[in-house]
Amino acid sequence: MLGKSCTIGIVFGLLILLFSPSHSNADMPVGGLQQRIGNYDISVKTDPLQPRTDTTVKILMAITAINGDDVSGIPVDITIAGDGSILSSLARPIAIPYGHYTYQYKFEKPGVYSLVVDIYDIYFTGRQVSFTFPVEVKSTLFGFWGVSDMMGYILVSLIVIIVSTISAIIIWQKHKTRLRSILHDDKK
Repeated sequence: MLGKSCTIGIVFGLLILLFSPSHSNADMPVGGLQQRIGNYDISVKTDPLQPRTDTTVKILMAITAINGDDVSGIPVDITIAGDGSILSSLARPIAIPYGHYTYQYKFEKPGVYSLVVDIYDIYFTGRQVSFTFPVEVKSTLFGFWGVSDMMGYILVSLIVIIVSTISAIIIWQKHKTRLRSILHDDKK
């Protein structure tokens, strides 16, 4: 009796696996920027989370239809612009597999760049839908440490402490020299 129920359970489990979908729709990256235009949701996240100059940045994208339809194979063009010019672009639109794509780019200078994702809507309207995301790139200090807002506060505080300490030592040395001179004059 127990063997028969185990066999039925195994067969039932295999049937579920057999008829389950072999791919998944795009899961939105957590902690990224998200926009909805028309019938599409698009989410963008960078890796590292805070892009730095002279470091290859992975730009993770997830595209979904708002009604839950599969958007596999949708043609997409990706452009990075900054300082009024196009810095990087695909040679031609690409088909996004299962709604996910990773684009890599190395930013040369700090600043705010535009990541433009053009979706050629072959499923709903037949038109082009453009999404623009800001990407803020910060500089690195000697190629080792990223200069962030917090780093700026720490650096300013450290400079104030060092200058104050040096000033206090100089003042103390002058005061000490003056006291010695007064004591020396009193002995005469």
